[in-house]
Amino acid sequence: MDVGETGGAGERQQRGGLSAAGIARAGIQLADAEGLDAVSMRRVAALLGSGTMSLYRHVSSRDDLLALMTDEVFSGVPELPRSGRWRDDLEAVAALIRDVTLRHPWLAGRSVPRLGLGPNLLRMLESTLAVVDGYGLSVDQSLDVLGTLQAFVQGCVQEEIAEQDARQRTTLTKVEAQRSQEAEIRRIVDSGAYPHVSRVVIESAEDADVRAVFARRLAYVLDGLAPVFR
Repeated sequence: MDVGETGGAGERQQRGGLSAAGIARAGIQLADAEGLDAVSMRRVAALLGSGTMSLYRHVSSRDDLLALMTDEVFSGVPELPRSGRWRDDLEAVAALIRDVTLRHPWLAGRSVPRLGLGPNLLRMLESTLAVVDGYGLSVDQSLDVLGTLQAFVQGCVQEEIAEQDARQRTTLTKVEAQRSQEAEIRRIVDSGAYPHVSRVVIESAEDADVRAVFARRLAYVLDGLAPVFR
């Protein structure tokens, strides 16, 4: 089943009380709560109170389900307006990628287009590519810029998600976890053998604002991309 040709989850007709959009939303609910590995036709059917075989009237396979889920994620994401200021526009792209991925952690570290190319995702890809159009960049340069931005944001998001997971497992904040290791950290500092590590321990912000850190590091990335736009 080709998502791009059928018009996406939201445009398929309902049958027997089920719809492709509803199935996709159930899959997203499972993936958001338990990760992508938890998503199966059986689990989605159980969540919807339906028989597994009923889902196959709308979704031909798990791969098709993942494509629908991906497209459904982007159904409510607004297109990125192009201001003509490349730096502002790339900041907006980065913020969008971060927000969407934090809401749906199962997207982190995965190639979104490989999960499907439905109309909503295609709309977002088109608007994202338009952001870097008009600056004289070649296609490869455009892909390099957006790929660099994507890699940076995904790395940051994966770090945020890992910290969230650690907090859920241990019930400790990052600062509390560091304080629980205070004796070991003090031993490392007092040894004098690790001056650079010690400086980080002593001078780094204890509870840095995640968004502020993201914005600061993003600025470094954009500084590096600036020559491409000249």
